[in-house]
Amino acid sequence: PEPLPTPIPETPTPVAVELPPTSTALPSPTPTATPADATASSSESGGSKLDIPIDFAQLRAAFFSGGKITLVLFALWGLYLFVKAVVRWLIRRYLSSPWR
Repeated sequence: PEPLPTPIPETPTPVAVELPPTSTALPSPTPTATPADATASSSESGGSKLDIPIDFAQLRAAFFSGGKITLVLFALWGLYLFVKAVVRWLIRRYLSSPWR
């Protein structure tokens, strides 16, 4: 039998798209404050040099919530181990009983 000819894929030709000129200006990047401007504005307002927005009340609440959840999980784990030990003790006692 003769081998089938392998098809040659067609390569697409790139199409150049030209947009018509518009009357609106291109957007420019917004100017950012330089470090000299930032220190001048913070010293004028009486604030500290580092202005980090951290709410310590929320941080403290999240910390204590995590601690409570951890304590509850440890208590549930201890309860599970206690119940498991009691059940195993009862099973051993029942199996070793001469009154079976």
